[in-house]
Amino acid sequence: TVAGYYGIETIVLHGSITLSSGDDVSGYRLRGENPITAQITVLDGANVPDCIFEDMFLNNSVMDGLTYITHCSVYGLTGFYGYIENSMLSGTIVISSTQNSFFVDCKSGCVGLGSSDLPVIDLSNAERHLAFRNWAGPVKFVNSNNVNTTICVDVTSGATVIIDATCTAGTIFIRGIA
Repeated sequence: TVAGYYGIETIVLHGSITLSSGDDVSGYRLRGENPITAQITVLDGANVPDCIFEDMFLNNSVMDGLTYITHCSVYGLTGFYGYIENSMLSGTIVISSTQNSFFVDCKSGCVGLGSSDLPVIDLSNAERHLAFRNWAGPVKFVNSNNVNTTICVDVTSGATVIIDATCTAGTIFIRGIA
């Protein structure tokens, strides 16, 4: 309320915060000190469309609209579509829209524990269009049964790209050393 009244567009986080049902930060830039000291968890029902998340640890969060994430450590997202750049991904990222989503200059948060440690991109068996530009590290794609799905993965670092058996339709382009 205060930020809206005074025209504040950026909220700087120090420490950890959980946004829950009824919390509305739509359209704000949420910036942390860094991904070690600033952590945010967005629960179902929080209003976060058109938000920018920057320099923080984004933990098991539920997005509900276009999202821009930069310089973050991301562990698990649900309902995501938008842009993630210069970030480290782990856990499962569930894509929610037929709108294009971009992962630019991102890397895997995998520490080498095998298939249970890979970042997983869940396409929810619906039409999806994803571009991974300058991707580094392993990644796994699951749940693609729509013929109109298109994924482009440009690998910059030797990586394992796993196309799970649940991917039965769509087109995936993989370029680079993988």
